[in-house]
Amino acid sequence: MKRKLFWAVVALLVLTVTVLIAAWPRYLPVIRMHGEPDHLESFEEMVNRAELIVLAEIKSVKQGPDYVSPIIGTSSFAHYPTQRITLEVVKIYKGEVAQGQSVTLYQEGVGVTWSIQDHPWPVFWINENDPIYERGERYILMLWTVPISEEVKPYQPEPWQEGMFSVIYPGRMRLNADGTVTSMLDSFGTNGKTLEEIEEKITAATATYPASYNGVTLPAPAQGAKLPPAWLVVGNIAVLGSGGSYEVTMIDDKGQCCLTEHGDAAPPPLYPDLATASLAADGRVVIIIGSRSIKEFHATVRPWTDEPALYSGAERELKAEAEPAGNATAFVLEPTGEAGDLLLLVSITFPVEFDPNYPMDNSASYLWRLNPVK
Repeated sequence: MKRKLFWAVVALLVLTVTVLIAAWPRYLPVIRMHGEPDHLESFEEMVNRAELIVLAEIKSVKQGPDYVSPIIGTSSFAHYPTQRITLEVVKIYKGEVAQGQSVTLYQEGVGVTWSIQDHPWPVFWINENDPIYERGERYILMLWTVPISEEVKPYQPEPWQEGMFSVIYPGRMRLNADGTVTSMLDSFGTNGKTLEEIEEKITAATATYPASYNGVTLPAPAQGAKLPPAWLVVGNIAVLGSGGSYEVTMIDDKGQCCLTEHGDAAPPPLYPDLATASLAADGRVVIIIGSRSIKEFHATVRPWTDEPALYSGAERELKAEAEPAGNATAFVLEPTGEAGDLLLLVSITFPVEFDPNYPMDNSASYLWRLNPVK
């Protein structure tokens, strides 16, 4: 009789725990946290880091095994609950997936775990910056392959699954019934935007170079160019700049640094097909550089001369104000104040993206001949 009673009590406890876990987090102790979002400078940086960008529907949410990490200097381990979310791809903006394909999303720091010190019962972790997904929801998601170091892999309770993705925050935007999105973290002003507006931002950010500026079509640069293109925009006309001198540090085909290439500008009077534009003395000029990472920008003008020299000593620098322009940078120049025949020289420096611990710069210049408006 006592044995039957014992097992009845055990069965009741197991059933109670099972019900509590199934009903989480309602009846479990809750640990609330604010996960550290990725440090990104712009929406464009987030888009360019993502391996996969999709509109997806949540098909299932399942508890995964804890992520386990040894605590340095001790024999203890830290445990973090995880979730496995099955997504069905509705629309693809970037990446090699197909519409209707299933993708597994890994979510860390959310869910039930039994391995918290001083908690004999399971607890439920809530990440305020990465809340629970629910079946039937639709999201625009910026994803990359789940990172894990080789040192930590042996401590996981299951083989690390290939092909799982995690969110690059704040790239998690829930699609609402009215067609707007709710951003989990509204770092880049996406909250409340329509799906179409978010799609336009993604399209602009994934383009190699901008196709237009304020409705003005920008001529396509040459294929395989080593330097970011530069356009001069006056009114509704855009003129692709002629390349001047440059110094470019490149990464070789093995991913090693560094190969450096130099080039010198031809003397303007001898330059074949030098870019030209018409400009009034008080005309508004905008220079578009096809890069978001411009460290220095200088624009100078001088009277045109047929002498075969790039500089004449009569150069005058123009003030410039930088403005973001999608995946480019716009520089609004002050008026030249002259209606004569001029040479405009723009020079820039921009970083070599190799190792942030060893910053290096590339440099380039661009030329335009400015004719007075007839």
